[in-house]
Amino acid sequence: MPEPTPSPSRPHPRWRFWVLLALAVGGFNALLAIGTWTWWTWDHLPAVRALEDWHPEQPLRIYAANGRLLQAMGPQIRFALPLAKIPQDLQQAFIAAENGQFYSHNPLYYPVSYPGILRAAFVDIVHMAPVQGASTIAEQVARNFYLSPKKTIARKVAEILLAYKLADHLTRAQILDLYLNKIYLGQGAYGVEAAARTYYGKDVGQLTLAQAATLAGLPAAPSYFNPVKNPQLARERRDYVLHRMFADHDITHHAMILAEAQPIRTRYHAPANNIAPYATEWIRKWLVKRFGASFTYRRGLRVYTTISPRDQRAADHSLAVGLENYAMGLDSLDPKTWRGPIAQLKGAALKTALAGGRPSVLPDRDPANLRWGVVVQSSPGEARVRLEGHRSVILNRADIAWVHLSPEGPQANAVNQILKPGDLIWLRHYVAATNAGSGNRIWGATAVWQRVHDAGWQLAVVPKVQGALVSLDAHTGAILALSGGFSYKLSHFDRALYAYRQPGSGFKPFVYAAAMDAPALKAAGVRHDLTPVSLIKDTPLTVPLPDGSDYRPTNYSNAFSRTPIPVWQDLADSH
Repeated sequence: MPEPTPSPSRPHPRWRFWVLLALAVGGFNALLAIGTWTWWTWDHLPAVRALEDWHPEQPLRIYAANGRLLQAMGPQIRFALPLAKIPQDLQQAFIAAENGQFYSHNPLYYPVSYPGILRAAFVDIVHMAPVQGASTIAEQVARNFYLSPKKTIARKVAEILLAYKLADHLTRAQILDLYLNKIYLGQGAYGVEAAARTYYGKDVGQLTLAQAATLAGLPAAPSYFNPVKNPQLARERRDYVLHRMFADHDITHHAMILAEAQPIRTRYHAPANNIAPYATEWIRKWLVKRFGASFTYRRGLRVYTTISPRDQRAADHSLAVGLENYAMGLDSLDPKTWRGPIAQLKGAALKTALAGGRPSVLPDRDPANLRWGVVVQSSPGEARVRLEGHRSVILNRADIAWVHLSPEGPQANAVNQILKPGDLIWLRHYVAATNAGSGNRIWGATAVWQRVHDAGWQLAVVPKVQGALVSLDAHTGAILALSGGFSYKLSHFDRALYAYRQPGSGFKPFVYAAAMDAPALKAAGVRHDLTPVSLIKDTPLTVPLPDGSDYRPTNYSNAFSRTPIPVWQDLADSH
């Protein structure tokens, strides 16, 4: 019987061993590398003890004499508050929106939420992009103070490690305090107090529950959930925050329903309504020159001035009206000419302006007390003007009477000769001299003008002539008002401080004194010297000039009395 043929022996699977060994070595090296890199990252993280005594950058603030904020200037608008002054509802709203387990003692949730990281990682893998974050409040504080917002693995690891450092050195109350005063909430507002003033014009202590929840919804995406630009999205985010607060037992179901029923009503509120821009700009320049820009804008300087808001408004109004009157020939005998409309609008630009859209040829804001309008229709007797796209006003012949086109004829100063449909023009409320009686449209030279209520509108122009006004307290020298020009919006140049003065009538006493200096004149051989009672003829005079032309001096009114006037009276009446 033949012997069976032995089957070939199967080779020992040694390659599997080597593969497993290589994987084990590679895994060990990878873990070693990751551990080394993590240790290096931890060792190079910044110290966080400084945050125990953190003083945020705050802008320069300038106040009026009555304590009113005139202007806040700086790279960040911030009003830091201690946590004790931030309402509990507002604190709970931010915790519910950003880190519901903030007060948890479970190491899986504080200071880092590992379930949140896994959930965000799953979403990012599904979308193949970093679309969802999972940062707790401690992590956000670490990122806002020390790291960049760039979404990378390295930054996330550093953020997690810093969160543990913060938790080791600071209490949760301290971390929440830092968060609520540091977080960016859109429109240049950093911190909850700045956001409350920016969106609602009130302090955090005055916010309703619905408003607090709206602000708490902003950190996720300040631009996207902006309640002014995107009220519907802001409402949805606010309602989500309210539901989270109810789920966390921070509010009752009834309070949640009432808050959800509130409409989103917000608008931007400037940090301050600066009624004295020339004065505050002068102060700003002085501070920067003396202390430097960084110290001036970031150290929270507070400057208290002697500016009186009431006096400043009166000064600005008086100066603007006086310059307008001069440009319109109402306070001056100098002939004035109509320079025409600001622009002639047509097509889409006209349609937009009639609907209220501000024409691009205008400054960002209306200067002084002027308002813009667009002529819709015009006839010989009147013109209909759309005032800033919101209302219609009628201008008749009396309202444009200062414009002189033709001295005579039945169509002299016909309205449609001056105003055409599509003309972009300036208008102002009627003003009248206080001694002319309320509602009277009589014009005349005067130093005091007041707006006449319900007296209609008048065609106006931006004056080319400029002026300045400074009001002082005669007893203390305090500056109560300072106006450096017709409108700070049109020109920032401060003529009250930096313009060269025209001599005006200031030279006249020197001329008269020289003319009456009898000893000096006699010594020079002049026999006809003057005395204070010497008479001078008030008649037309012609003086030949070396170039062959004649100089004919006149009075301001171009009138002569034909009666000799003594020198002292000439000087006294000169103006």
